[in-house]
Amino acid sequence: MTAKTVARIALGLIFLGGLLWALLGRSSEAPAPVEGIVPGSVAYEVAWALGGATFRPGGGFEVTTDQGVRVEVDELTVVPFSATLVPCVTEPGRPVAALLWESAVALLGVPAARAGHSLAADPAQVEAPTVFGFQVDRPAVLGQRTLGGQTRYCRVHWLIARAPGDGPHRPADAAMIGKSLHLVGRALGKDGQVKPLVLDASMANGTFGELPALSDGAPLTLRWILSVDHLFDSLDFTERDAVVARRVLGRLVETARVERR
Repeated sequence: MTAKTVARIALGLIFLGGLLWALLGRSSEAPAPVEGIVPGSVAYEVAWALGGATFRPGGGFEVTTDQGVRVEVDELTVVPFSATLVPCVTEPGRPVAALLWESAVALLGVPAARAGHSLAADPAQVEAPTVFGFQVDRPAVLGQRTLGGQTRYCRVHWLIARAPGDGPHRPADAAMIGKSLHLVGRALGKDGQVKPLVLDASMANGTFGELPALSDGAPLTLRWILSVDHLFDSLDFTERDAVVARRVLGRLVETARVERR
C-alpha cells in the first residue's frame, strides 16, 4: 500500500467521522431544505467543443497552448464508459449507513478505480463504453433510463475508462481495446522543433457535475461537453509519452462541463 493510498484512506476516515457526527447531531434539528431533483427519466450525451481551437479542414484541430506551443491533432479518440446520477446525501429517510457508504465511494474514488462498476448500481446508471472520435457537432448518445421518480439526485458522475476486450461493448476498432484515450498529432515549439505525438492512455478518469433545476417527474437530458482548447496547457512535451497522455486525459476531464439539452 503506497503512502498516497494510506493518506487518502486517512482523509476518508476523518471525513466520514465528521459526516457521521453531522448526520447524528442533525436528528434533533429542523429538517434541512429539500435539494436536488427527481427526474422521470434521464438521457446522457457526450459532445466535443472547439472553444478557442481551430478546426482543420482535413480533420482534427489545432490549438496554441498557454506556453506558445502550437499543437496539431490529427486523431483524438476517448472512451466515455459510464454516466450516472448521484443521490443526494441529505435526502430524507435515507439510512445513515447508506449515506456513509456512498460518501466513502465518492471520496475514495471507487467509481474511477473500478472503471464504473459500483457494488450497487443506481437505476439512473448507464454503462455503455463508447469509442468516441473527435468530430464537431456530432454528439454520441450513451443511453437513457426511465426512473421510478422516488430518488432525489444532486449530482451527475461521468467516467472515461478503457474499452473492454469482450462483451457487447467491445469496440469494432480492435486498436482501441484496453485504451481510454488515443491521440495522434505533433507539437511545434517556438524554436521550430517538431515533436511527434502518439499518445495512448489506459487509466480511468471521472468527474462530478452539478444538476440543473428541474420539475419533479420531468425528463432530463444531460450533455457532457469535452473541450479541446485548453487540452495541452502547462504540458511539458519532453516528458515520457505515457505521462503526457495521462495529463491530457486529466485535463480533458477537468475542463469538461455539463449542459442540459
